[in-house]
Amino acid sequence: MPANASSRLRWTSSRGSRFGYASVAGEHPVHDTQIKRLRHLNFFQHECYLEVRVPRVRLPDGSVRLVEPDWVGQLSGFTLLFEALVLMLAQQMPFAAVARIVNLSWHRVPPSARAMWKWRSRRRTCRR
Repeated sequence: MPANASSRLRWTSSRGSRFGYASVAGEHPVHDTQIKRLRHLNFFQHECYLEVRVPRVRLPDGSVRLVEPDWVGQLSGFTLLFEALVLMLAQQMPFAAVARIVNLSWHRVPPSARAMWKWRSRRRTCRR
């Protein structure tokens, strides 16, 4: 496999599945799905992407809403685990070094670190 190869993992739900939506009680039927491509932790030296069919559900009032999985990151295009890795590395080294390790533009590293920092801060205050 070439050094710049990437792995793709595809995930979808079963036909007839129902999903909950945060602000509306109960489980709702799937209206359709959208494919999201999310950067995940590397598989050895290869970048790994998850291609996820994210469901949109029809709510009782007739509106259609996207149901985001819990493991989707705060920034578009990353999983929560990938953002946590970036945050952990950013606490220990300069952003340029983090960008080289995870193969991102160094312009994407600071927003990812800030988003994860805010998310962690909110979780800590909610637990108290």
